[in-house]
Amino acid sequence: MVTRRELLGYIMRQQVERAISANGVARRKLREILENNTGPQLRALHLAQVGNELGANLDALREMQLIVNGNLPDIPEDVMARIESLLVGAE
Repeated sequence: MVTRRELLGYIMRQQVERAISANGVARRKLREILENNTGPQLRALHLAQVGNELGANLDALREMQLIVNGNLPDIPEDVMARIESLLVGAE
């Protein structure tokens, strides 16, 4: 059976990857704006994408903060069992 600690570790790793990925997209879009002579429409699109990725980054960081602070609610046994079956199936 997957323990709560193992599950939280899995979630934490997933959120770290999510934050890193979002940060990378935002940096690429900003670099593209700075290095290329983009028109106003493309620049606006890139900035919107940057804002969206920064929001995803913040969401991931907030979830990690909940895990680190121990503020997540208890996970019901049926949910743990379902998660375990999904994790075992993914191996």
